[in-house]
Amino acid sequence: MDYIVVDGANWVGDPSTRYHYAVEYREGLVTMMSRLHAQIMGDIPGKFALTSGELERKDTPVIPRDVIRRL
Repeated sequence: MDYIVVDGANWVGDPSTRYHYAVEYREGLVTMMSRLHAQIMGDIPGKFALTSGELERKDTPVIPRDVIRRL
């Protein structure tokens, strides 16, 4: 499976740079899915909240994890 990240919403904005980067997965589907899910979640922008009195922030992706998991 090829995972390709493009800048913006258009596939070919500039013909000299067709995509930002690509990752090729060559393994069994069962083992690949968790790695692919982690890759996608790492690329999705997120927001964070720091509750008063807490020491750690809470990161929340803009697209919920369940939506990506079901794709």
